[in-house]
Amino acid sequence: MNFRVVRPLAVAVIAGVTFACFSSAAQAATTGQSNDAQIAKQGSLVVSDFPSGWTQTKASSSSDRATEQVASKIPDCKQYIVFEKALKNLPRAESPDFDLQNSSISNTADVFKNAKSATVAMHVFGSSKTESCINKLFSKLVTTKDVTVAGQIKPIQLNVGDQSIGYAGPITVTPHGAPAQTFGVSVFAIRTGRGVNAYNYFADSDQSSVLSAVVNTSMTRFHAALA
Repeated sequence: MNFRVVRPLAVAVIAGVTFACFSSAAQAATTGQSNDAQIAKQGSLVVSDFPSGWTQTKASSSSDRATEQVASKIPDCKQYIVFEKALKNLPRAESPDFDLQNSSISNTADVFKNAKSATVAMHVFGSSKTESCINKLFSKLVTTKDVTVAGQIKPIQLNVGDQSIGYAGPITVTPHGAPAQTFGVSVFAIRTGRGVNAYNYFADSDQSSVLSAVVNTSMTRFHAALA
């Protein structure tokens, strides 16, 4: 099984879980906040943020429905379902998927009504339920009769922005009758004021220097737009 088949599912799991917040916080944002939508776009990754050789593809939306269906059967993902639906009223910008061979980086920027609402979202993202949901979703979506998955995504310590929470870990994917592939997986959210920017990293080689650079560039734009 090629990484290209695995990657869209993994990104859908991570992006879907990242921006969990209480429905009251989401309802406080109105669809007419065109200025906030523009602010969110400033936090989104663009191809010029990346070194030469990285390409962009449109983020897949078909995996979102599959993710919600699987999540509905996992008790630890109950909040995910409610929160993800409530979040759709928030001004949001989703980047394309940026790829270099078997490495992928993407992000999603949300703008909340105030910093308090954004902080609530971050606290939910950092809960043990979310950690469990991410791991169980990832395993169930990627594992088939022809593919097994080993490894676990665990919390990591970050000190970025006003608030930051992340998860990372090596994941080994073994297709039946083919060599195992080990990928570094990282998902983390950074809050600056009332904005939250979440990043997804999935790679079979060390692209951490690129990840660090694009996060710094996009967060700088996001912070300036929110000021």
